[in-house]
Amino acid sequence: MTLTPLILDGAFNVDVSLGSETGTVGGWVSIDGNALIGGEIMVEDRRPTEDGIKYSLGTRAGGKTDSAMDLSSLNGTYHLFSRDSHFWEYPGGVIDYEWGADVIMTFDGNGGCTGSHTGREFGSDGNTVITPGPESGEFATCTYTVTPDGIFSASLNDGTDTTVEGWVNAVGNLIVSGGVEMEDRRPAEDGTHYSVGMMTGVKVN
Repeated sequence: MTLTPLILDGAFNVDVSLGSETGTVGGWVSIDGNALIGGEIMVEDRRPTEDGIKYSLGTRAGGKTDSAMDLSSLNGTYHLFSRDSHFWEYPGGVIDYEWGADVIMTFDGNGGCTGSHTGREFGSDGNTVITPGPESGEFATCTYTVTPDGIFSASLNDGTDTTVEGWVNAVGNLIVSGGVEMEDRRPAEDGTHYSVGMMTGVKVN
């Protein structure tokens, strides 16, 4: 891995390799060095007679962590945006949809938290556009943990047994979370659920 020196506006590039594949990812680093963001929109002609044309949209975010973090590293109110891409494979077809939500969470610095969200989803089953109305909810109480290297886990007492996991940066002003999931949910009825999610938030108070 090779890091290209920063230029004056904070842009950076990292040359990476994975097996025979090589590439470059880039973005911007905050002025204090504690946060990174990046992304791109790309159209790539990859052996069109075999693989076709590849279209991709990428986003990334990261924060500088420490080795002595604890519950007090998350303390205050954070405004987050969550985005999930879902694919349902079921007998007879595939449904795909996107979910986006504004989330507000308040951490007390001692393992307790509260929060709320407002979100909306849209998608398609291949023939029909699915656009349910907005939905909102709140979790009156939740609990969280933070490991010494900045990994946090928040259990939301919202009746769904939802757990949010991610990272908080060393100065406590950035949260990032994301993952890839495959879940078999009553395959004869609902099929297999695939999802890719990302959530990013900043401390506002």
